[in-house]
Amino acid sequence: MSAGPVDVGALADLEDGAIARVRLGRRSVGVVRLGREAVAFADRCPHMGAPLCAGTIAWRLAGTRDGGLERAQAVLKCPWHAWEFDLRGGRALDDPGSRVRTYRTVVEGGRVLVDVGRHG
Repeated sequence: MSAGPVDVGALADLEDGAIARVRLGRRSVGVVRLGREAVAFADRCPHMGAPLCAGTIAWRLAGTRDGGLERAQAVLKCPWHAWEFDLRGGRALDDPGSRVRTYRTVVEGGRVLVDVGRHG
């Protein structure tokens, strides 16, 4: 796999909140559109290796510094054992020491670019 970001398609072609599985070289990567942005993650659960692209996306209210509930958090749920991960950062919600690998993703000119050489 060459270094640098790879164009994985148009943002407009991705269904908002749905997982699209793409192959980047030998890697299987999940890409999810979240409004006007996109996120990308490794298609392998760190717990037992489940294919995360077969999982689901949910939205949860996230806490604020003052203890209130304000913004929604996108959550990736593993299809095998229901482990949940913060989709933007990869951190496991039940085990902060565990995380799914995320990749730097940008949208330029309406195209989604994923850099598997750089973590998100």
